Amino acid sequence: KTLQNVVRAVMFIILLAGFTLHIVIISKHREEHYSRIKAQNQQKHENRAIHYEGEEDSDEGESSNSFSVHDSDPRDPDEDPHMHDGSAGEMLGKDDYELPIGFQHVLTRAKRMEHHCSSLPPAELGGEGNEELNNATELMADLPPFGIISALESYQPRTASEVSNWNCKLPPRTECGETQMTAVFLGYRPDRLQKFSNQVRRMLNPEIWSGLIKEVILVWNGNLSLNDTPKGRTILGWAKDPETPFRVVYPLQEGFSNDLMNRYHPRWGVTTKAILFYDDDGPFYSVPAVMSAFEYWKRNANSQIGAMARLLDLGPRAQAEKKELRQAAAPGDGDLWVSNCRAHGDDVKYHFQHFAQTQANMALPSGSILHHDFLCFLWHPALEPIRKFVRAHPVHPDDVTVSTIVSHVSGRPPQVYSRRLNHPDTPPSNETKIKNENNTIEMDAIREETMEVLDQQSRRRLLWDDGNTRVWASKREAAVNSLLGYFGSINGGSDGWCFGTPYHIKQKDYCFPEQARFGMLPWMAEDNSPLQCPQIREITEKQYMAH
Repeated sequence: KTLQNVVRAVMFIILLAGFTLHIVIISKHREEHYSRIKAQNQQKHENRAIHYEGEEDSDEGESSNSFSVHDSDPRDPDEDPHMHDGSAGEMLGKDDYELPIGFQHVLTRAKRMEHHCSSLPPAELGGEGNEELNNATELMADLPPFGIISALESYQPRTASEVSNWNCKLPPRTECGETQMTAVFLGYRPDRLQKFSNQVRRMLNPEIWSGLIKEVILVWNGNLSLNDTPKGRTILGWAKDPETPFRVVYPLQEGFSNDLMNRYHPRWGVTTKAILFYDDDGPFYSVPAVMSAFEYWKRNANSQIGAMARLLDLGPRAQAEKKELRQAAAPGDGDLWVSNCRAHGDDVKYHFQHFAQTQANMALPSGSILHHDFLCFLWHPALEPIRKFVRAHPVHPDDVTVSTIVSHVSGRPPQVYSRRLNHPDTPPSNETKIKNENNTIEMDAIREETMEVLDQQSRRRLLWDDGNTRVWASKREAAVNSLLGYFGSINGGSDGWCFGTPYHIKQKDYCFPEQARFGMLPWMAEDNSPLQCPQIREITEKQYMAH
């Protein structure tokens, strides 16, 4: 009888244990189920967070600025016939792929900065700030701080052909053997092609540009046809002429989104290593200035070269860190990075009233020069979250995006060339006239920079047309901060064309004069003819005083 009781007790314990285990398993499955639902809802919430005020501006058939992480992308490397050999290839495992070396540098730097930011003491952040400006940016798209880490670590190519297509290589430091550039223009309105056509005629005239431009490509980013205007039909005639090195490419017809980044796609088959970028309405610079820029690029091929550059004002913590880093760094050390800790209030101010020569952190597209190899990084599938951000944000910050990606991948800030380059014999009256004309061009450029592309079929609209420039500035500033926070750091800034010459005022770190004249550039001779690359010359005190 005792034995029977023991057996019954044991059986009861076994049944109870089994029932308990069953309950635990059901609870775990239920928990996992709800966790998946919660994650999906969170993803939907994040998608909606980037589904912002672009729709408020949509009217008269304008396309919405909203996007979803599930949007199809016609630039998928396994869907783009230009980007691979046509075979999908075998599926890859996680261990079959290694990030391009440029992205490895980015990932290492971002992790280092994230650790640095997390080690900082808690910050006393400022108050609520200006309510009007906060309201203007509240619903805009944002990128998560240090999001580049997960973007790069989670990227997994599907096939060997995808690896081959996007096996991005960093450019070398110098490209002294290069003799020509390709000029790439972005256009979208057939009624604003007069400046563009005049500039192309000059570029393709060997007597004016000395054969510096090998080919001109117009990236037509508009839905309206070039056939709609006489000027557009003339331009199409150039493209049909086999003797004219001019092409028109149509991203929208090939399934691309209406995206300012389209001009940087490697699909367009540029054959030179140097690419000169312009908007269709400029501003355009003189042949001597651009020729000096090309020579400058040949000596700094692993940097973005720009004419109109922007300085981003750091907050107190980051400014103190930058000062300490610059004191410890060697002169001209481009690999200098300041942490951007958004959780500690490290928002930068966008200094849009002035084009900087020294300490510039980014460059505007018109007149900028990039090495062809950077295009692979700019359109790499791992950076699709950034490109979606550009398409969706109301200021469509392609310029900030390109400068940020290129500087982080290369480890170098942009380099700035003198957009005015007058002859030393220019009479003062003529020089004043030229300066006034250039100032007008630069003011037009400032206004152009503030334009939001709402509907590339019909118009651009100034964001300050609402009567409040500060609202536009805050939107632009929000985009800059979002991108910098995504990478977690900002480059230390450019050296300027004057670096290493008597025209560099070291105490305050600026070029004087701000714009150079013939004989002032160390990589050009006194008559502005190029020196043998990579040669530079020392400007003597006598030459400095003469200038």
